[in-house]
Amino acid sequence: EDHINNNLFVPDINGLCYNQSISFDFYLKNIIKPSQITTIPWEALSMHPNITIIDIFNNPSYPWKPRYVSMNPNLSSSEIINNRDYLWHIPSVSSNPGINERDIYKNTLKASGYEYDTMSLSANPNLPIAYVNDNLEKNWNFFLISKKVSMIDIEMFPKIPWNHEGLSLNKNITTEFVIRHNEINWDYQKLCTHIDEPKMFLKKISDEDIYKFYVQNIKFPMDKLIKNIHRIDTKSFSLI
Repeated sequence: EDHINNNLFVPDINGLCYNQSISFDFYLKNIIKPSQITTIPWEALSMHPNITIIDIFNNPSYPWKPRYVSMNPNLSSSEIINNRDYLWHIPSVSSNPGINERDIYKNTLKASGYEYDTMSLSANPNLPIAYVNDNLEKNWNFFLISKKVSMIDIEMFPKIPWNHEGLSLNKNITTEFVIRHNEINWDYQKLCTHIDEPKMFLKKISDEDIYKFYVQNIKFPMDKLIKNIHRIDTKSFSLI
């Protein structure tokens, strides 16, 4: 924001609305003008981390997008309860990190006539695995849950139908854990994109996939990279 103020140039408005370093005051002074209202990407501003739910409700004349307001990281369950008539997008609310463990356990949305969407709740970083274990009859996305769960939770809740693909992409998983749990049908291709000691599992994947998947791992040895540069998909390597 300071850089823009101190330099005489006209920034791209669309891109600027996605810039998370910009304050709401800056948008009010420089971007949100009557002549530009229809060209502003309101989905970006609706979920902008520097724009609070209070800011949004204090400016009801602007064309905020309810679905993206529901994604705003400043959202809390109290704002939903206090604004029951708002067109909340419940899947987006359910995955919003503003919904905490207490909200999930107490099902705070019920007071507003809503129920959490469990498929979307599966992506919520605050979702307690114990809650999933106690409500296995619900419609969970076990791939998303498995992708972010801790190793301790995997061992503590064996009844949960862990998704093997999700576990293989889980960056909490260590080489030691993989060796200790050989009963899990690991996807070694996905595992080798991030595991701490991938060399131990290279024999389990094809030579072609070594250079397709393992090359994405920051542990990929530079000497091997240089020696086999002709075999490497540079698009995959650029993901690093």
